[in-house]
Amino acid sequence: MEPYSFEGKYAPTGFKQVMDNVNDCQNSMQLSIEKFDGKLICCFYTTTDNGPIGFVEFPSFLHASAWNAFCQNQDDFLAFNIKRLLDGPDLNQVGLMVRIKQG
Repeated sequence: MEPYSFEGKYAPTGFKQVMDNVNDCQNSMQLSIEKFDGKLICCFYTTTDNGPIGFVEFPSFLHASAWNAFCQNQDDFLAFNIKRLLDGPDLNQVGLMVRIKQG
C-alpha cells in the first residue's frame, strides 16, 4: 500500500451535510475510500479551508487517482486533491540516489 495525503474544500451543500451528520461523515469518507481498495488512516476537518484533510493508503497510484477523480466530481466538493507521500522504501531509494550522486 502507498501512502497519500488529501485535502478538500466543501461546497456549501456539502458543508451543511457534514454539519447535519457529523458522526456519519468519517464513515462515509471511509466507505468511498474502501470502494477504491484504499484504507483511511485518519481524517480531520478544517475550519480555515472548510474541508477534510487526512491520510489514506491505496494499492497503487491508479487507485488513488481514481478516488481523487471520483471526489472531484462530487457536488459536495468545490476542490479535492490527493498527493503521494514518501514511505520507508522511497526514502531509502532517495538516500541511495543522493549517496551515488555525491560520489
